[in-house]
Amino acid sequence: MALRVENMLVLDTNILIDIEKNNLAIKDQLKKYILLGAPAITALTYAEFLYGYLSKQKDAVEQALKTLDLYRTLHTTKKSCRLIAELQYELEKKGTPLPLADIVTAAIVLENNATLITRDRDFKRIERLNAVYLE
Repeated sequence: MALRVENMLVLDTNILIDIEKNNLAIKDQLKKYILLGAPAITALTYAEFLYGYLSKQKDAVEQALKTLDLYRTLHTTKKSCRLIAELQYELEKKGTPLPLADIVTAAIVLENNATLITRDRDFKRIERLNAVYLE
């Protein structure tokens, strides 16, 4: 039985890499959450994923771009930039900072009222973030 996640799903970079590497365990877990339509990615995930291919042959880079084109890409806005600042401030104040890349991802997910699909449990530090943690 599939668990229903009512809002948009956003894949973290680690999940996108697992899909590309044909990690069957992750792909099987992901099936439980994808009921309608393709999940989205953030612009940061787009950049991180592509970066991993730039040192490879041209064909690999072209394949990475084709993979990225399969996903709707969510970008930062003034609202998400405000969220980035607020999240960074809150986490530093608590003494539990996160890398800026994670904060940007979380802010975009929050702005879009989406659910992040990730293996990175550090996101649990952002209590208001709706996330699913795969293993």
